[in-house]
Amino acid sequence: MKRALAICLSSLFASAAFAADLTQVYRDALANDAKFSAARAEFEAGQEKVVQGRAGLLPVIAASATSTWNDVSYRASSASSDYTYNSNGYAVQLTQPLFRWQNWVQYKQGELQTALAGSQYGQARQDLILRTAEAYFNVLNAEDTLAAVSQLRTAAAEQLEIAKTSFEVGTVTITDVHEAQSRFDLASAQQISARNDLDVRRESLAQIIGKEPEPLAGLRTGVELQRPQPDNIGEWVSAAEQGSFGVQAQQLAREIATREVSRASGGHMPTLDLVATHSLNSRPSISFDRSESTTVGLQLNVPLYQGGGVSSREREAAALKLKADADLEDARRSAALAARQ
Repeated sequence: MKRALAICLSSLFASAAFAADLTQVYRDALANDAKFSAARAEFEAGQEKVVQGRAGLLPVIAASATSTWNDVSYRASSASSDYTYNSNGYAVQLTQPLFRWQNWVQYKQGELQTALAGSQYGQARQDLILRTAEAYFNVLNAEDTLAAVSQLRTAAAEQLEIAKTSFEVGTVTITDVHEAQSRFDLASAQQISARNDLDVRRESLAQIIGKEPEPLAGLRTGVELQRPQPDNIGEWVSAAEQGSFGVQAQQLAREIATREVSRASGGHMPTLDLVATHSLNSRPSISFDRSESTTVGLQLNVPLYQGGGVSSREREAAALKLKADADLEDARRSAALAARQ
């Protein structure tokens, strides 16, 4: 599909030695545009959301070790003693969540956030196509404008010379010479303005492609552009409202916000974990003590009062859900308007 699009784009432009067409300029933009590079990095970061969410469902293994220096003095009526020793110990603990509603919701949010990163990346790529094409054709238009203004200035210069010669032989008045001079000055000013505008347009394109643009290939003469299919604005509006990257991103954002309400409510729910611990402790005192144990059990935590923080987060999540609903409606309207323009 991409190769076919590249061939179609190339066929629209006149071939010239060392001239870059829109396809080549777009390739440079893909590699060098700073905004798109930032979007690509954000997309790669978004792929980690599902991994982070899954981590909350998997077991956690932790190890700890202790070493304590002991200095003991023992005093009794019949005897006394002083001795020192080190007591050492280590423990390995495995915790497997069995029921943690917030972790489960966060995992599902991670899947949605990864999908959201994909939609935002697609939107960034689409935006790059539009920005590149606009900058490309702005340069071509500025070049055409400069060429046309330069021709006008050349013609005005010829008319000025003719007026001066005619004035010397008496066939025209000094007013005619002044008018010819005014037309030449105006054409010169327009040429300077057109040249400055071309420099600005080329700099705008250079900002996207990351280098000074090469001479650009213009459109081929006689190219007939086909009307879009289907040739019905209503169908395009409907497609934009349902399938544009902006709408897709807002739909995912709304679903994430909906699940955030559920995650906030999970702060009221108990948690249940499977906990397994293996520990070893040694105390080489007068009577050498060494203990080793393995325990496996269930750990239930029931929140009773958390200072009102959970209820506050519930209200916050509900308000953000309403915001996400409004953002989605705005995205649909904006997509419909863009499709009509």
